[in-house]
Amino acid sequence: MSITLTRSEWQKAVRPADRTVIAIGDVHGQAHLLEALHAALRDDIDRLGVPATVIHLGDLVDRGTRNRDCVDLARAGLAGDGIELVTLRGNHEDMLLDTLLERRVYGSGVWEWNGGALVRAELGAPGSLAELRWAFGHDRLAWLARLPRSHRVGELLFVHAGIRPGVPLARQRPEDLIWIREEFLSHEGEWPENVAVVHGHTPGPLEVGPHRIGIDTGAYATGVLTAVEFAGERMRFVSLEGTPDTEAFGGIG
Repeated sequence: MSITLTRSEWQKAVRPADRTVIAIGDVHGQAHLLEALHAALRDDIDRLGVPATVIHLGDLVDRGTRNRDCVDLARAGLAGDGIELVTLRGNHEDMLLDTLLERRVYGSGVWEWNGGALVRAELGAPGSLAELRWAFGHDRLAWLARLPRSHRVGELLFVHAGIRPGVPLARQRPEDLIWIREEFLSHEGEWPENVAVVHGHTPGPLEVGPHRIGIDTGAYATGVLTAVEFAGERMRFVSLEGTPDTEAFGGIG
């Protein structure tokens, strides 16, 4: 399977970083892209140096056919001396956990309609939730359940979906961090504490503004998986383009 790697030119960072910081957009079961991107980013870290922080912005699962592999790749990450690994919870991890752990926050069938049906198929379509949990892996579920919803490095704030305008960072609602869309995307002003927000969740072209960067390039539909690298006063984008392992379909992001 052919995969094309593209690194953009370095440009002025929206906020400086005192270490190498890399964020990876929504993966959605595209393990072949994530594995190749990890290899490219490992080479970059060797050149850019440590300490380094590597952040997955959430939505590792659903809409693709290798969801367990994506979780395992994120858990292993780019492990090495001086490398901090962070994976954030996305709304799709939250829906998966809601169903498999029987929390019943979302309505019946919401997870399946939004790509969870492909996870079920990957696991052999077990008939009971107990069998589904066993097939997915209790260790994977426990790891997902511990994921944070945000991570901050200096004036860079990493979240899955975004933050609510006008609300102090310490008072942001957990559900907004993984679900918010229009109120966040339409806000053109600064954010509290002068942070720049790096996020996924809303698929589309790469978005770069003075106060936020969106890097969900719709890997499950477009075959494009994107990361952003910060190094001192510079930033650049690294993209892989291949063939998605499943057809695109609707849902709520």
